[in-house]
Amino acid sequence: MLADFQTSGQTSPAPYAFTIAGAVTYSGCSRSRLYDAIKAKELDARQVGRRTLIVGDSLRAFLDRLPSTGARPRPTPRKAA
Repeated sequence: MLADFQTSGQTSPAPYAFTIAGAVTYSGCSRSRLYDAIKAKELDARQVGRRTLIVGDSLRAFLDRLPSTGARPRPTPRKAA
């Protein structure tokens, strides 16, 4: 199950499913990237009328599969001599 979901300073259980807008907020991915992932079957989505819902566990697994950036701390700039 997903970790707790932070909303407006309060912690609540993570939702079972996210709307596209909610998934964008939760993941930081763009709408286009999420729709591309749905089309590529990287995300499990459901259709309810005209609304698309992304299954929460699927979104978490998708984020876990993304490659790590391997980011390192920025070096301290040198002073000009």
